[in-house]
Amino acid sequence: VILQIEGFRMGVDDYIVKPFNVEILQAKITALLQNRDSLSQHIKTKLLSETQKNKPLTDDDHFLQKTIDLIDKNIRVPELSIEFLAMEMGYSRQQFYRKLIAIVGQSPIEFLTSYKLKKAKALLLTNRFRISEVAYQLGFNEPKYFSICFTKEFGQTPTQFLRENEIIH
Repeated sequence: VILQIEGFRMGVDDYIVKPFNVEILQAKITALLQNRDSLSQHIKTKLLSETQKNKPLTDDDHFLQKTIDLIDKNIRVPELSIEFLAMEMGYSRQQFYRKLIAIVGQSPIEFLTSYKLKKAKALLLTNRFRISEVAYQLGFNEPKYFSICFTKEFGQTPTQFLRENEIIH
């Protein structure tokens, strides 16, 4: 129980204890995926609601939304780079770096990697793809590098994450 509490404090979405019901597991996975989708749509919803209220959108809202849209559109491209994002956004690399740090508190590479890894968690929970397939789908050239990044971000390897969530035994 103490480890579960620590895990929740570190950002774990859920624990599944044995024995478990397959229907409950599927319902939890569906809910987690829906929550992930809701999170990625949050900015779009916020922007629409602010528009409907006739509030002017901030430059930061536009900037962040356009950045996320660019990442989503090009997420499978291994060559997706900060230079590409900056150029597409109409900023120099330095300006893009400073602006993203000011808005989200992360460097562009940290933001991009973190965004990809959150998508990876959701894909892994579907149990439809192997770890290497998820890595390639998200633009990582090497599954080993993906695993290193995943471990750094979440404190466990993708395999440990799958075992913990009882996707693999």
